[in-house]
This record gives sequence, structure tokens and C-alpha cells, in this order.
Amino acid sequence: MSCYRFRYLFSVGVFCAFFIGVLACSCKKADDQETEEPESPSIPPQDVELLFLHSYEAPESRKKMSSATDGVSFYVGGGHHPMSYTSSVYKLDMQTFEWTSAPLSKPRMESFVHILNNQVFVSGGWHGMLEGPRIDRFTLSLDHIDHKVLGTGDFSYRAVTVGGDQYLIVLSYANFYIFDHSMQAWETIAIDPIYQGDVQSIISDGNTIYSCNLTTNDFNTKHVLLQFDLKSRVWKEMENKAHHFNNKMLAHNGKIYFYSTYAFETPPYLDVYDIKDQRWSTLRFPEYRELYAILIDEPSDALILSGGRVLGDEESGSLMSSDLLVYQFGNEEWKKFKLQHSRLFHTMQIVGDRLVVHGGEAVLNVDDSIGLPTEIFQVSRTEMQ
Repeated sequence: MSCYRFRYLFSVGVFCAFFIGVLACSCKKADDQETEEPESPSIPPQDVELLFLHSYEAPESRKKMSSATDGVSFYVGGGHHPMSYTSSVYKLDMQTFEWTSAPLSKPRMESFVHILNNQVFVSGGWHGMLEGPRIDRFTLSLDHIDHKVLGTGDFSYRAVTVGGDQYLIVLSYANFYIFDHSMQAWETIAIDPIYQGDVQSIISDGNTIYSCNLTTNDFNTKHVLLQFDLKSRVWKEMENKAHHFNNKMLAHNGKIYFYSTYAFETPPYLDVYDIKDQRWSTLRFPEYRELYAILIDEPSDALILSGGRVLGDEESGSLMSSDLLVYQFGNEEWKKFKLQHSRLFHTMQIVGDRLVVHGGEAVLNVDDSIGLPTEIFQVSRTEMQ
């Protein structure tokens, strides 16, 4: 082989290797871009003010219920009132402030209300009978579409959440039910026996579901934090450093906030888990508090907490609270406002620029104290300077 021919072939080989290397790097970069989760746009730090506007008589006295919003109206379903469970779902039109209602297929309390693709779901709950999770489905105007009972009965309260705008996810003692709205179909996934137990709460963060369960195996009770991937359908047990009474969850800005609905021995803080960094921390309350209502207002990047009980002196013991607290993530400060009525076992939602505080009781376990009016507050958000 001539020297020139050798040099030519060598040059061609080097060029091909270089081209293949560049192509491989480009493909890898493209793949990385496809697999990376898009980062949520950062929210400018907000200063939040709450101003009481007016109150309305509630159509039915109730406590231990759940609520949701479609951004226009306030929906509340189920609950407990003196001597019985409530049997209706209600809608409060925030333009006319008029209530409309529809009957549930069965009365129950501690149910869950969610809005998914312009439909209202009232799911789970408790009515004193052995039955699988019951799902009632309505239009936004509360026309009843259908109801469904999932699986066999157990006495757990279950837990329900939504995944994006496609899935309704129901977790019971032994099964995991997923309703795909695009397919209008249910899927049942059995839970590994070692993770079966009383479900405390579940939340969704994109395609990942987090579940807080109380399991008992070989007479050993354990508070388990599980992660479930909707795409791979794989369960994973995570290290759970949250206080065992902090077993309810909220997801916000890449973090999970664990809070409590227990009375007595409730920790005076939220446990916080950073999903990306896998680190635990705490967010302390200004004072001890239990049986409160809590939500996160995404537009203002703030946490809102209301009512409950606080500690009094030795003579008075625990005191009912009318506090309305706002924690602003931007400056890490608490602000205090006031409800018109002390209450616990209540619910609240932010509908546009209005905060709706509904239901509950004024004195713990005193049925005559149920029947509180629904309070409406103006939510003012201004960017911090």
C-alpha cells in the first residue's frame, strides 16, 4: 500500500470517528433534555394580606368534610353533623354567593373532594359500614354522572389524590386504584403485603405518588413512607424521619410538608422533605397548635393555617383558636390575622383572590357548636420589594 493511500485512509478513519463521537454526544444531550424534569418557574416573593369581607349561613351544619375548587366556585362534600353523616355535596358560586346541592349515593364523613377535568369527584369516606372506597362523580353544575364502589370492604378511611389533570388515585388497605380520565377506565394494583395497612395520606408530585401508611407486621407497627412511580408501576420504601403524628402531606415547590390532624401530642412544627436533595428539616409554628386546617396558596408562595386549639394556662387548658396564620416562604416569616369564629374540624380553599373558610365546630366534640357560618376573606398579593 502506498504511503499516500495509507494517509488518505487514516484521515478518513479519524474523520469518521470524530463524526460518530459528535453524533453520540448530541444524542446523549438530546436524551438528557428529554428525561430532565422541567423546572418550575420561580415565584417572586409575595407579601400576603387577608381581609375579612363577609360571612354566609352554611346550608348544612357539618364538620370533618373536604373541599375543592375549580378556580371559580367552592365545592364541599360529605361530613358529620349532629347524630348523622351528611348526604350531600354543595357548590358555592363565588359570583352570586348562592349555594346549590346534589345528593351523594350514600351519606359519609371524611370523604375527599377533587376536581379533575371539569368533573367533581367525592371519594372514600366513612359511613359506619364495611364497604370498598365509594366514588361519586358529578359535573361542575352538580349533575350526578355515576357512582362506583371499588374492591371489597375494609374499615380504613382510605386516601385520595389527583395526578396532574389525568388521574384520580385512591389508596385503601390492600389495593391501589387509578382512574385514567383520558381512558375513562380504572386500574387496580395490589399492594405488597408488607406495606398493607391503614393509609394516612397520599399526594402526587407529577408522575410520582407518595403514600404515608401505618403498617403492622409481626406485631411491629411502623410508619412507612412509600414512593410509587406511575410510569414504571414500581413501589419504593423511603426513609421516614417525620414525627409519627405528622402523617398528612402537602406538596409544594419540590418539597413535601407533613402535618397532623391529631389531638394531643401534636408536634408544634411541620416536617419538610426536599425531594431533590433528599433532606429533612422542620418548619415551626409560632406556638403549639392542633386540629387546624391548612393549605398552600401557589400564586403567593405561602402556607395558610387556620383555627384549631392552642395551649392556655393551667386553669384553662387547651383553648379554641380563631387565628388565621400565613407563612410566607419568600421571607420565612409568619403573619397573623383573625377569623370571625374559632373553629376546628373545618375546611378551607382559595378561590381566585378569595379565601373560603367553611364548617367545623366551635367547641371540641360538642355537637351544638356545629353550625358556623362560612367566612370569606379577600386575598391580596403584592411582590415584596
